[in-house]
Amino acid sequence: MNRPETTSPTEPAETTTEAASEASTGVPTEAPTDAPRVSLAQAILNESGTLTLLYGPEYHKGERYNGETIADIWFGNEITEMETFPGWFEKVCKKYVIDANFAEITPSNMAHWFEGCPEDGLVGLENLNTARVEDMYNMFSYTGLKKLDLRTFNTSNVRFMDEMFRGSEQLEELDLSSFDTRNVETVERMFSGCVKLRHLDLSGFDLSKITAFFRVFEGCTGLVTLDLPNITLPEDADTFGAFSGCDKLVTVFCRDSDTDFGTNDGAATFYCQKLKGRYGETTVPYKDFENGDRHLCSAKLGGYFTP
Repeated sequence: MNRPETTSPTEPAETTTEAASEASTGVPTEAPTDAPRVSLAQAILNESGTLTLLYGPEYHKGERYNGETIADIWFGNEITEMETFPGWFEKVCKKYVIDANFAEITPSNMAHWFEGCPEDGLVGLENLNTARVEDMYNMFSYTGLKKLDLRTFNTSNVRFMDEMFRGSEQLEELDLSSFDTRNVETVERMFSGCVKLRHLDLSGFDLSKITAFFRVFEGCTGLVTLDLPNITLPEDADTFGAFSGCDKLVTVFCRDSDTDFGTNDGAATFYCQKLKGRYGETTVPYKDFENGDRHLCSAKLGGYFTP
């Protein structure tokens, strides 16, 4: 998958004596402790495993922050313009704290930022400024979080949401009501493996630009109802396994449109034993349809998932 490359920095570079020395010698120069500290975006990992995202005077590894020794630290463009993984991706982060002043920072990529976050391990999510973000790949995947309220997120520029919540097996409540998805191109496996989600409202989603609806809800074994009333997929979108393994799913609300989740001879709904669909005036359990008739949510064929 080709992801965007961003070249323009978010924060203007500041010229200091130390920076000039480093540029001429190639060797980083540590500023004297009494020198003025430049304010910049930082991700500070303390020895206890708490990662703090903040904007403020520059700290250094080995110094003290919030009463603990700094074990590792990342600065500026390492945060705002990262390409693939955040610096802390392979570190053990037991808690994530987003400081109020970090709201001034506008990263372009948040892929993997909170992957593996433990239960009750995320503080200050409302301070995250997502206005410039294009990539949210795996942002909350494999977490232990039980509830996520993302109503403060600005997703108008996001292009990639694939695997965003994948494998978050403890997730029970998810509020995406403010999501603007008009520019989203990929949502593959976005909710795959979220086994405790029972109801999911995606009524505000616009997925007209996506190329695939591949395994989006695969393995959501607790999902009972799903609201997709405004979704119209491109005609050639791949829906293979979209609802595969959703064995408790009874109802998918869709508008009466040309949207067709039944391509690939019904493969979108493998093992959906309780799902019912409407074909003309008849409501029939989905599992009773022949493979060739499983295009139930296509208005062209006179049917759609339970209205």
